[in-house]
Formats: sequence, C-alpha cells, structure tokens
Amino acid sequence: MKLREFTPGNVQHTVGYATIHIDQKKGTFCISMEAARLLEIKEFDGITILQDEENQRDWYLAKSNTGKEGFVIKRAGTKNFRFNSTVMAREICETMNVDSQSSRAIIAKEPTVFEGRKLFGILAIKPITKNDPENE
Repeated sequence: MKLREFTPGNVQHTVGYATIHIDQKKGTFCISMEAARLLEIKEFDGITILQDEENQRDWYLAKSNTGKEGFVIKRAGTKNFRFNSTVMAREICETMNVDSQSSRAIIAKEPTVFEGRKLFGILAIKPITKNDPENE
C-alpha cells in the first residue's frame, strides 16, 4: 500500500485559480476574475455553455461571438462577474453528480480549440459546505 496524506497545509485551494461558482437554487454562475481573464470577457459580453454530446460530463464555457448571443455577463462586486440560468446550473450539476445547492469548479487553463472556437473546460467540480474554509 502507498498512501498519500492530505492536511490543510498541503491541500491546494482554489484562491487565485480560474473558478466558477454554481448555485443551483438561484441559478447563479459567479465567474472569478482569473476565469474572466482566460475567457477574455468583460461586463455585458455574452458567454455560452457547451456540452459534449458524446461525453455528457464534459462541459465548456466560451465567449460568445457577439454580445447578443449567450448569457449576458454582469459585474458582481469588484472581483467577480455573474450570469443566471437555473436550468443550466441544475443540468451541469446533475450530469456531474453534484447534489448540493452550491458548488465550485476550476476552469481549464488552456482552451480546447474546436471548429475555431476557444472552449474552456469546467473541471473538478465540488460541493461547497458551510464549513468549507474557502468560503471564509
């Protein structure tokens, strides 16, 4: 047996990473500044959500070609952006087997280029609990 030990000192937190927070009940997607930089989005841009129909657990975010397409990005305080879609929040969490109301996912640092579009994968989704130190 070969064990790997995890302690608060060696667990990697999502602070400083490109992340997206998903609230299934409110339908809110909160995008970190790092994720906004990767996606090259700003307030009032559009963002689209894409799912690989062959691998349904694979979800992607992409900047819309025009501001009129996709979900409209709005400023959420000074550090984040947001958009709303209860249907999409529930669909993503359901296919990724997340049953908590709130979850956080890391966004891939490098895009997958498909048909000339930059798609950023939604990776490592995890439920957020009341005692999660990253919520403090």
